[in-house]
Amino acid sequence: MGRMGDATELLERDAERAELSRLLESARSGEGRIALVYGEAGIGKTALVTELARLHARDVRLFWGACDPLSTPRPLAPLLDIAWTQGGGQLAGRIAAGASREAIFQAFFEELRSPKPPAIVVIEDLHWADEATLDLVKFLGRRAQRTTALLVLTWREDGMRADHPLRASIGELPRRKRPQQNRERSRCRVGRWPLRSPPVHRSGLERRARMPRYLVERSFPQGLVIPIDASGEKFCLSVVESNGADGVTWVHSYVSDDRRRSFCVCDAPSPEAIRRTAARNKLPVDRITQVRVLDPYFYR
Repeated sequence: MGRMGDATELLERDAERAELSRLLESARSGEGRIALVYGEAGIGKTALVTELARLHARDVRLFWGACDPLSTPRPLAPLLDIAWTQGGGQLAGRIAAGASREAIFQAFFEELRSPKPPAIVVIEDLHWADEATLDLVKFLGRRAQRTTALLVLTWREDGMRADHPLRASIGELPRRKRPQQNRERSRCRVGRWPLRSPPVHRSGLERRARMPRYLVERSFPQGLVIPIDASGEKFCLSVVESNGADGVTWVHSYVSDDRRRSFCVCDAPSPEAIRRTAARNKLPVDRITQVRVLDPYFYR
């Protein structure tokens, strides 16, 4: 059940594949998990999850649904996709009978609790999700540990406002401390460089929603080099933590092909706060411009 694309081998994704497989093994042992896969458009989120499904196609059940960029989103579109590909069963029956939302959610939850092979549940493109789908995410997320499923949630982060409803929904998912790493939630970051701040708490979202957003331009005459390894991750996380002292959130960055210019998107109380954090992190600042999001899909 579900869908899988062609079996194209992914390069430079070993760490992400290993993390997803680790989470799946935990689910297989009876402790369901949640994986968050996010990044800008075209970075390879779907390819990564498709590869996971291909590798475990023979020993898991696959449930795959997606949200669509419709002017009027289909309520519970991912769950409808899943029910249709099942070709029957309790979930499809309750949907066909017009059961309540709670009854439909419960039917799917019971399916994931069953002693059948473990499941991979993929809900794609949550940046286009309707309110009912976000309720489904919270419902399953709060009960994930009582299943044998790996719940994989994907979304496109570029252009997503600080007050987007998805951010609050993700912030309400249960947190699990990992013994050797100071990360609040198991997640798989998709990106060629780890230039992305972690999901923030609801309180952080409320602060960011009231803060202006800035584009920070920087020059690196010798080229910006951040290793794609533990040292690069340590550097990026140290910048994120240092920024927090002045209320600055590093959302993400863009880098020119020659790596001599970077364009960082930040939420901050003021340009002065950005300059203070840059000085503390020994990063250059050429120009700071206050910006707002222009979403071309808003008009559809």
